[in-house]
Amino acid sequence: MSNKVVCMYCDHEEEYIIKEEPQHICINGVDFDTTFKYAYCKKCGGDVYPSNLGRYNDLQMFDGYKKRVGLLTSDQIKDIRKKRGMSQVELARFLRLGDKTIARYETGTIQEKSLDLLLRLVDNDESYQIIKKLNQKK
Repeated sequence: MSNKVVCMYCDHEEEYIIKEEPQHICINGVDFDTTFKYAYCKKCGGDVYPSNLGRYNDLQMFDGYKKRVGLLTSDQIKDIRKKRGMSQVELARFLRLGDKTIARYETGTIQEKSLDLLLRLVDNDESYQIIKKLNQKK
């Protein structure tokens, strides 16, 4: 993978460096601190925008919020899904959700508290078995 991006200041492709910088965030009135990554052109020092950093920073922000309000983080949701040996679509269908719902939550979308509870029930062996039996009756 190339560590290069087009620098709008140099007007051509240049290597970049990444620096972590603390950020104070407020979402829905909830304040918390996190760390974002920013990229700078090695040649001129101007800010550049590799696409992967935007996704990384979004995940930092949304997972920081999830932690602050007591919701499962994206990685915790992924771990529950993997524990049950399911794909994102399989878990969504198991919970009778839209096919893309779990994928969205694993990439940062903030889930409702009711869905967070449902995911926690899937993580619990006893309640998972109850849901599994209910699904077999449909």
